[in-house]
Amino acid sequence: MPESSAAGVELSVIHAGSIPMPRGYVFRAEGNMLSRLRAGVSVGDDAITAPCLAFAVRHPDAGTILIDTGLHPDARDAFYREFGFPMSLLFRGLRPAPQAFDEQLRTLDIDPARVPAVIMTHLHFDHTSGMRLLPNARFTIARAEWSAARSPVGAVRGYVRHHLPAEDRVELLDLDRDGEPFGPFPRTRDLLGDGTSG
Repeated sequence: MPESSAAGVELSVIHAGSIPMPRGYVFRAEGNMLSRLRAGVSVGDDAITAPCLAFAVRHPDAGTILIDTGLHPDARDAFYREFGFPMSLLFRGLRPAPQAFDEQLRTLDIDPARVPAVIMTHLHFDHTSGMRLLPNARFTIARAEWSAARSPVGAVRGYVRHHLPAEDRVELLDLDRDGEPFGPFPRTRDLLGDGTSG
């Protein structure tokens, strides 16, 4: 878990596990729709091993903020129950880290029950499994992503609904309409209100 710091902010990288991904999922395959679909779900010898990462940011004023979550212990002990049929079949090669997300947080001297805020980059299953380990956190999520994760077809698009917190613990952002440009990004939101975080 390498750490870096700048201007009083500390960043810890949490390696939650790794997953072999079909090359056709990572890089758009050529051909018709059926051949692209097949290439996107078939893990072959050319699979790309991708890390499952989360981040802990310690801000001098805002305290600890997590970016995404790692994996719940059930990812190791009850894979099918944790991810459901479509995802457990498609991503059966997922290899969780030896320590579950909450254990990794404690190793960093972060009490999961005292984490106040989590920013979710998106809501695919490998980013959301540990959400239930943070009982008092509020989650900042893009409104479009929240809707996609709760849709009737979410389970076949990489989302696992039972990972998600209650809606009263969610702050939804409309990044498609609101926000200011920052660097290469057309729309951003200053979540801390201090003019420094894009």
